[in-house]
Amino acid sequence: MADLRTRAMATLTPTAQAKMDNANATFANDQALQASASSEFSRGWNAAGLGEQANKLLWNAASAYQAGDAVAGQQLEAEGRRTAELARTWAPTVQNFTDIDGLGSGAKWAMGALGNVRSSIKPALASMAGGLAGGIATRSLKGAQLGAMGASTLAGYDQMADETAGTAMMDPAIRATKGYGEILDTARVSGAVQAPLEGLVPGAMGAMAMGAGGNTGRKLNSA
Repeated sequence: MADLRTRAMATLTPTAQAKMDNANATFANDQALQASASSEFSRGWNAAGLGEQANKLLWNAASAYQAGDAVAGQQLEAEGRRTAELARTWAPTVQNFTDIDGLGSGAKWAMGALGNVRSSIKPALASMAGGLAGGIATRSLKGAQLGAMGASTLAGYDQMADETAGTAMMDPAIRATKGYGEILDTARVSGAVQAPLEGLVPGAMGAMAMGAGGNTGRKLNSA
């Protein structure tokens, strides 16, 4: 169901809508100016965060359409598209490794890629929380490590499912041939398939941290 903000946006008068459109345009121009003056790391960091937000909004839009709430779907989709456009505004100037043509562009690509590590923060945090929960529940290092891997995989599932749905919602060809239920089902399958890979590194790091912590604790206790 749409929240109050979404419903309020759906009932704006033409004058109010024009004012909001102008405000959105001003905000977009301000963001473009900020991006142009920002470091490649900052551009990558902000682009990653905005991309995640856009994908989640578009997933929610597809869910609203599927539930028969066209008003909420339209508003969520519009906001998702605006956010996706902002993500493109903040994208690093050298986005692909194949675009590197010298030391300068190589350094820009590296810093932008480093900023994009933001997309791994949620699985990493989930890994630490899962490891803590698993360790407390089982009172064992193995339980902590399994908790870390499992939680990071679940976080990776959400991200990859949202990304697949977001990509589909932005693709006119897919929208013309698939219903919203199909888009969401495909996104769920994609999330399930890609989640173990997406959560592998954060989960492994979390498991290693739990292992190191456990080994340190045993050494201190035996000292």
